[in-house]
Amino acid sequence: MFRRKRIQLIKRLLELRVRKEHEIRRKGEVAAMEDDSVETCGGGAGGSAAGGGAYYPLSDEGLLRNSVLKRLKDNQLEMLLEAVESGGGGVSTCVLIPKDAIPEPHALGCRFWRWPDVRTCAELRRMPACSSATDPIYMCCNPYHWSRLCQPGKWLFCFY
Repeated sequence: MFRRKRIQLIKRLLELRVRKEHEIRRKGEVAAMEDDSVETCGGGAGGSAAGGGAYYPLSDEGLLRNSVLKRLKDNQLEMLLEAVESGGGGVSTCVLIPKDAIPEPHALGCRFWRWPDVRTCAELRRMPACSSATDPIYMCCNPYHWSRLCQPGKWLFCFY
């Protein structure tokens, strides 16, 4: 019974990635039709190298599933699902994972559910609401506890 609930939570989390991919494509198509000169870093016409469409390598999904989601407890999976489903609209709690479990678990989560073109954790900064900043053992992998840095000259506008 418990295993079935866990599998359902993981399936729902992975399905949210597919929905997010369709939203990014739709936004990219609308932005491309409106104005090709304005670039955004939140997933618009210039948000990814693929012309607005988000492509997630299978290795990212496998790495996320095998390294991050397997290590989370059921209540942590529920908290992560709640945060991803709300799109950061509500107050969400930290989803903590040991720092030595996988390198850059927060960057992987942000790449998977928010910004497909994030490459490293150097492009991310922790939001002030995240309480795991001083924790030496755990890292928060809630993608809505992180913001993206905009590089001067690369993007004109940043929407989060």
